[in-house]
Amino acid sequence: NAQVLGKVFGTERCGFALKKFPDWTSIYTYAAPISTPLLRRIYRLAGVHVYNEADDVLYADRNYVAITGLTGGPRTLRLPAAAEVTDLFSGKQMAENAREFSFPFEAGSTRLFLIAPPKK
Repeated sequence: NAQVLGKVFGTERCGFALKKFPDWTSIYTYAAPISTPLLRRIYRLAGVHVYNEADDVLYADRNYVAITGLTGGPRTLRLPAAAEVTDLFSGKQMAENAREFSFPFEAGSTRLFLIAPPKK
């Protein structure tokens, strides 16, 4: 009773499917590894906050966001709630009472940001 979203190449066998239950959704895939754009879509379907659209390594918790990436270029990080954002390596304030912020990113670098509640 699952919704077939894709088939195994060259066959009629189900390769990707989604099945909704009253309290959860099951996703099946024959493919491995799953692409990062597809993972981001699955995360959104599950209600998970997606910080970044680039294929970077990202760690986030209530107080910090760390990002490391192989490619350079501009980045925009989206936060789950408005916050004050400080770059912990430079001490520079990156955003004030913001839900997102942008910054230049050098290939192979790591950035670490402090995420704090907005000032009253």
